[in-house]
Amino acid sequence: MENFKTDLDADGVLLVTLDAPGKSMTTLTATGLAVLLEMPGRVTTDAAGGGVVVGSGTALGFCAGAGKEEMGAMTGGVLGMGLDGLSDAELKAGEAAAFGLSAVYRRLEPCGKPVAVAIEGLCFGGGFELALSCHYRVVADGPKVQLALPEAKVGLLPGGGGTQRLTRLLGVMAAAPYLLEGKSMKPQEALGLKAIHEVCALGEAVDKAKAWVRTNLRAVAPWDEKDFKIPGGGPYHPAGFQIFVMGIAMLRKQTYGNYPAQLNILRCVYEGLQVPIDAACASRAAIS
Repeated sequence: MENFKTDLDADGVLLVTLDAPGKSMTTLTATGLAVLLEMPGRVTTDAAGGGVVVGSGTALGFCAGAGKEEMGAMTGGVLGMGLDGLSDAELKAGEAAAFGLSAVYRRLEPCGKPVAVAIEGLCFGGGFELALSCHYRVVADGPKVQLALPEAKVGLLPGGGGTQRLTRLLGVMAAAPYLLEGKSMKPQEALGLKAIHEVCALGEAVDKAKAWVRTNLRAVAPWDEKDFKIPGGGPYHPAGFQIFVMGIAMLRKQTYGNYPAQLNILRCVYEGLQVPIDAACASRAAIS
């Protein structure tokens, strides 16, 4: 596998290393996505008795997500084109490809094995969404380490479930700057927000992630727990309702309606938080 390498240690912990031969940064490509679709199955079958750690083999970071050209390839060329003139088959193919990333990330959470991620560099877009779908997140505290969903800066939306997971972790108000403005987090900031679980020294993230996996043979995402509650409340919670009322007004004041991506991100959050995570990640509200 050109984009992924695997190594099963003596404890049954499977290390999955994202790689991009010849590049300093891992990005999501159409080829890489095809392999990524197989990862939940590999997690279940290869991690015999242990769990999984996802790391990166590139010099600058964990994963920078996907560029516009790469996303266009993933969606069969639909991205960046008007919908007029496309056949039903082309529309369905583009929709299926767009849902692919969100679907595979969701399959990781209930896979039956603990999945941890070790981040030692830039972690943006789809890379951060992959991290959010892992049960445990270890981030090295280096000067160049950042986590972000920057899609809003270029008029796009997080397409791998980021609108759903980040708001379920942080609450709508705390997550808003990172979704609507594409603001990045430094390691200690992310730890304080509870977007990650542990900060360590550079070079130690994989070992720390493996140590957690070895002692947590059963792992469940917070939103899969029966008693899970959205921090600060959802759209129909008294406090959560006020957040959306104020958020729409503030967004209108700041953008004058000229930035549809931000409004659609807020719509994703509003609609997605009203349903269970499976329905949220499988609906258009989570990706468009």
